[in-house]
Amino acid sequence: MGETFPWGANAEHGFRDREVSFDPGGKGQPRWFSCSGVWFREQDSSAATFFKPVRQTYLLLMANEITALKRQQEAVGMNAMRALLAEQERVRSMREALQAAIFQMQGPMNLISAARDLLERRGAQADPALRHALNQAAATGQTALERLRALVPAVPPEAATPVNINQLLREVLELCKQRLLAGGTVVDWKPAPMLPAVTARASRLRGMFKQLIDNALDAMDSNRHQPRELRITTATQEQTVSVVIEDTGPGVASDLQWRIFEPFFTTKRAATHVGLGLAMVQEVVNEQRGMITLDPDYDAGCRWQVLLPIKYEDDS
Repeated sequence: MGETFPWGANAEHGFRDREVSFDPGGKGQPRWFSCSGVWFREQDSSAATFFKPVRQTYLLLMANEITALKRQQEAVGMNAMRALLAEQERVRSMREALQAAIFQMQGPMNLISAARDLLERRGAQADPALRHALNQAAATGQTALERLRALVPAVPPEAATPVNINQLLREVLELCKQRLLAGGTVVDWKPAPMLPAVTARASRLRGMFKQLIDNALDAMDSNRHQPRELRITTATQEQTVSVVIEDTGPGVASDLQWRIFEPFFTTKRAATHVGLGLAMVQEVVNEQRGMITLDPDYDAGCRWQVLLPIKYEDDS
């Protein structure tokens, strides 16, 4: 229950119908409990307090397992989440295509602007017809760029709420289940039994983790002669939640590791990937005031570590 657990001065009020989840990891399924509790005081009857009576405070805890109900609710919610995620990926693909077009147009536009400026500096020696053509080309190109920028779908606003990272990762694995089964991928899921909630935009965080897992599966698709294993571990480190994602793909060459977050850089086929996936991951991690690193010493594939602060100040 974290900081909401009624200790100290708030203990007298007790609590009611607080939902608590426990994830055993591996092949075990999460269990959910609805907990209610009331505090009471009773005199200590031990021999040590015979001459000086002491009243002790006790908690009467009632835990009702609601796992079956939660799984039914999650099954209904998962269908809605699949539809929402499909729409989000469609919009993201449109955004990436438009941003790639803008990026490709910006290069020639810079050359046109440079040539125009060069003619302007030459003054009377410049060809008036060429100067007019370059001015017209620059104006037309700039108008086209502005129209393309206006067509880029905006990221929908979302409020930051407490998020259970274990539950969110389980949802992502469920969304990827068909691909995991089709590829014969072994998933080694080792969550911390209890994690503090992270203040985050849930859909943005879900999309970020799905991108990392999709990248891992893409890498293992290109390395078919090796065992296909995906390992995910969660833990608490001081005031952050740590998520480690490992795969058995070919890894990233050391001379390319410094470029992996660069927009439009990709080691995959350019026909199907424009190279904005990890740039989006970096953007979401930055929004969370977190940190993402690729372990340069890991030689059995890729090992990503994402550190998310439990609390952060939302400036938006």
